[in-house]
Amino acid sequence: MVEGVFLKGIKKSYGVVRVIEKLDLAIEGKSFVSLLGPSGCGKTTALRMIAGLETPNDGTILFGDRVVFDQNTHQNIPPEKRSLGMVFQSYAIWPHMTVLENVAFGLRCQGVSKKERHEKAMAWLETVRMKDLFDRKPNQLSGGQQQRVALARALASRPRILLMDEPLSNLDANLRYEMVSELLRIKETVPVTTIYVTHDHQEATRLSDRIALMNHGKVEQYDTVKNIAERPASDFVKHFMRLV
Repeated sequence: MVEGVFLKGIKKSYGVVRVIEKLDLAIEGKSFVSLLGPSGCGKTTALRMIAGLETPNDGTILFGDRVVFDQNTHQNIPPEKRSLGMVFQSYAIWPHMTVLENVAFGLRCQGVSKKERHEKAMAWLETVRMKDLFDRKPNQLSGGQQQRVALARALASRPRILLMDEPLSNLDANLRYEMVSELLRIKETVPVTTIYVTHDHQEATRLSDRIALMNHGKVEQYDTVKNIAERPASDFVKHFMRLV
C-alpha cells in the first residue's frame, strides 16, 4: 500500500524556542514532496517528527488513515513500526559490510531467507546501477555511489514512505546533478510516497510534484512547482525561488 502523509496542527518547541509554529500538510500517496527552505526554518525537524525521531508538542500525524502520532490521545508509534525508509546526508551505511550486505541488512531484520534477500538486494542494486560493485566496501566507493547504496537499502525493505534528509548536500555540483537525474529515474519506476528535505531550490524544482516552502517554522507556500513559479505567495517565496 502506498500511503499519503497528513500533518494536522503540528507544533514543536525546544524550551522557549518555537521551531515549528503550526504545520498542516496533506501529502498524497506516491507523490514526491520537498520541504524546502533556509537553514533553521524547521524542515529537518518536521521530517524527524514524521519519522518519529522527534516528538511534537501538539497535533496529529497520519499515514493514510493510520494515526502514528496524536497529542490528545498520547499515541506515538515508534520509528521502527512506521514502515519508513530513510536516507541521510551522511549516507550512514555500515563500513564493515559490503554493498550487497548493506542493502540486504533490512531484509535480514525482517526475517527474509538468505536466498531471497540476496535476490532482492541484487535487484535493488541493479535499480540504482550498482550491481557490478556488490562486493565492494564503502571505503572503495565515491560519495555518489555510497548514496546510491543508501537509497537501495532504504527501498529494499519496501517502505510505505521514503524520507530523505538533504541526501545530496555532501556531493560536489556534478555529482549532485547526476544523482538528481538518478532520483528522477527511480521516482518514475518505484511508487513510494517521498518527502525530501533540501535547501536547494533547483533540486526541489527538478524533483518535486509539490514543494512546501518553509520560513521561520511556517509554510509560506505549499503548491506545485508550476504554481509557485507563476503565483508566488509572498516576497520571501519570490526571493528564495529566484523569481525576481
